[in-house]
Amino acid sequence: MKKVLSLILVVALIAAMAIPAMADPGIPSITINPNNDETNTASLSITYTYYKILSADIDTDPAVGDDGNTTTDGVAAYYVEDAAQATALRETGVFTVTQVPGQNKWYVELADGKGIDDIITAFDNDTFLANFTKLEYTKPAGTDSAVLPDITAGYYFIKSSLGTKVAIQTLSPVTINEKNSYPGVTKTEADTDALAGIGDTITYTITVNIPESVASKPIKVVDTITDGLTLNTSVTVSGAVADPAYTSATFVATDTKGVYNLVIPADVVIANKGKTLTFTYTATVNENAVVLQPETNTAHLEYDGFVTVETETVSTKTLAFTLEKVDGTDHNAGTITELAGAEFSLWDAATDGNKINLVKVSDGVYRVATAEEAAVDGFESAVIEAATATINGLNDATYYLQEDKAPTGYNKLEGRVSVSVTEETSVEGVDTYVDNNKGATLPSTGGHGVYWFYGIGGALIVGAVVLLITKKRMSKEQ
Repeated sequence: MKKVLSLILVVALIAAMAIPAMADPGIPSITINPNNDETNTASLSITYTYYKILSADIDTDPAVGDDGNTTTDGVAAYYVEDAAQATALRETGVFTVTQVPGQNKWYVELADGKGIDDIITAFDNDTFLANFTKLEYTKPAGTDSAVLPDITAGYYFIKSSLGTKVAIQTLSPVTINEKNSYPGVTKTEADTDALAGIGDTITYTITVNIPESVASKPIKVVDTITDGLTLNTSVTVSGAVADPAYTSATFVATDTKGVYNLVIPADVVIANKGKTLTFTYTATVNENAVVLQPETNTAHLEYDGFVTVETETVSTKTLAFTLEKVDGTDHNAGTITELAGAEFSLWDAATDGNKINLVKVSDGVYRVATAEEAAVDGFESAVIEAATATINGLNDATYYLQEDKAPTGYNKLEGRVSVSVTEETSVEGVDTYVDNNKGATLPSTGGHGVYWFYGIGGALIVGAVVLLITKKRMSKEQ
């Protein structure tokens, strides 16, 4: 007959998810020392849920013979004294259970071919554990270890709120060095040059690493965004297992301005332990963006009291340029003579293309309109009125100024003027001069003006013919 859960098998059990250290013989106890990946976890409040699965008779290891008699040969005998518990243990297929004749006592031994993984799997089952008394202890924040109360000789199954699981004997004081891994997070921005104009969309990616030892608890993703960005709360999720389906999620605004929460449900966390989930979402640069001032975005995770550090800051900047309308002749001579009265519009192409909607912020200051502003009934793009004007909220691109009205006494420009917007153009000061010149505009060959010459020439020819005929008639009459 096999011995009942021999000491060798018990030691194998101990090695599962933690590394215990057997103390000197004495009153049974369990002390747990968190030993975690993150430097700040010693201050965490960690909850331990534990179940006494088996009781133990120390210094006895009875083998039950066919006649119902027992022998003493070993270190400990493990047993239960509840029929429902005996049935639950037997139904796992991991243990064999033998009742002592005439007694409410069942001895338990490990079935052939079964090991630690089978035991942890059998114990980590809510239906199975419902047959045993549930105990809980929370390690106070700021303490280095947890000493579980009400421990007697036997065999325990312990689950940490951080996800660690262990099955361990308590024939004497035991110390467990708990090893945990925590969910991790990284964040990136698709637009690597980090420049964008008002109305432009920025794509963000958050990667969440879920460790194998994770507990059945939700993970909260916290996103913090500055005023110049408007978060699109719809999120696409990839990398998750199909069951339960988890392909989309939503950020929810909090009471703190610019802070949004996304909760990964506990069942999704458990289903995806050991996996990496990718969350993709966007933000739009809005009217609050300030030129060359980084609009930042960060994220962190919260999990059962544990808070990760903020991700590396992801930032976006908007750009601008300033134009000045000047007298072309003076400008060529090295003198700046500012001209008032000109009117411009801004375009995205040298010809045709799209007009860029603008909003006037103050005298001489304009910005790109948001899509929401441009969609309002009756909206009209602001007219750029120079002498000097600054246009904010632009991307690093080439834009085109179209002169719609020239200063009085000056010729209007026939084509659009290109403006290359960079971080250099965005510093304070004029970077684009637009020249106007005085004088009549002469017609080009093939233009409408040439027809006047044709008309005048034709009139002269007709006049000459009439004069010639008149002279001939006069000569005949004489």
